[in-house]
Amino acid sequence: MNFLDIFAFFINRLAAPPISKIIQQHDLPILFSKLTIPPHLRCLEIGCGEGSAFKSIIDYFHPQKLIAIDIADRALRKAEKLCKKNNWRNIEIKKADATNLPFPNQSFDIIFAFAVLHHVENWQRVLGEASRVLKPGGYLFIEEPLEKFFQVKGVNPLYRWIDKPVALFKEEELKEELKKNNLQIIFWQYRGFYKKFLKISIEGICQKKYI
Repeated sequence: MNFLDIFAFFINRLAAPPISKIIQQHDLPILFSKLTIPPHLRCLEIGCGEGSAFKSIIDYFHPQKLIAIDIADRALRKAEKLCKKNNWRNIEIKKADATNLPFPNQSFDIIFAFAVLHHVENWQRVLGEASRVLKPGGYLFIEEPLEKFFQVKGVNPLYRWIDKPVALFKEEELKEELKKNNLQIIFWQYRGFYKKFLKISIEGICQKKYI
C-alpha cells in the first residue's frame, strides 16, 4: 500500500461515516414517505455498512425484524455497537455476500440497498438475489450513483479515488436489470443538490411483480 492509498483510507474512514449519516438522515425519510406500507414487516438491508440507515428504517417502518448484512467485518462490528447503544433488539446483524444471499426464496417484505451496487463487480447478481428473496408484491428501495457521477470534472475524481467503485453503470442499464428481475419501478427520481442539472445519482422504489 503506497502513501496515496493510505491517505485515501484515512480520509474515507474520517469523512465517509459522517457524510453517509447526514445524507441518510436527510434523504431516506423523504424517500420512504413516497409509499405507505403497514408496519411490522420483515425487512432486509443489503450492504448496511455501519448502520447509518437503521434509525430511519426503524422510525418509519417499525419492522418486525430487520436483518442487515454486509461483507466488511469492521463495518459489522460498528453496526452491532450501534444496535446495542440504541437497544434495537429487532435488528440482526449478519455477514453475508450480496451476490449469494443465505435466505430462502420470498423471505422479505421490504429490501433496502443504498449505494451498494457500484461496490459489487457482479451488481446484476445482487439485484437477482434481491428479487429472489423478496416476496411478490414486496418493495425494493434503492439509491445509487450512476456512471457519470464519477466523471464530473473537478468534483468527483477525488471521490472516485476514495470510494473506489468497482462497477459503473448507466441509468438505462440499471432500469433494464430491474425489469429483467421482475422489479417494476413505481417511483424514480434524481437525487442530491445536483439532481436538476447533472442527473448523476438516482433513488427509487420498485415492487416485485406477481407472476
